[in-house]
Amino acid sequence: MNKTIEVIKDIRTLCTHVFEGGHRCASPALQRETFCYYHHPTRKPVQNPTRRRSRRQSFNLPLPYGQTDLQHAVYEVIRRLAANQISNRHAGVILSALDEISRNSP
Repeated sequence: MNKTIEVIKDIRTLCTHVFEGGHRCASPALQRETFCYYHHPTRKPVQNPTRRRSRRQSFNLPLPYGQTDLQHAVYEVIRRLAANQISNRHAGVILSALDEISRNSP
C-alpha cells in the first residue's frame, strides 16, 4: 500500500509591522491580510489614549466604623461598578477588604 503524506501548508501568517526597535510584530495576521488587527491600516487609532482612563473616577471610602458605614461602602462600590466607573477587579479587591473589616470588627 502506498501512503501519500499530504503536506498542509500553514496558512497562518504573522503581522508584517516593524517596531521602532527593528523587531517584528509576532501577532497572527488577519485572514488574507499582512497585518494583525492592531496594526491594520483601516483601524482608527484612539484620538486621546487617556480618554479611557478619564472615565474612571477616583473616590474615597471613609473608614467604616459600624455596620451602617460598611453597608454604605458596599453600596458605593456596587453603584460605581454598575456605572462602569471601576473595574471588576478593583471592585473585588475593595469588597474583599470590606468583608475582612466586617469579620474583624466587633
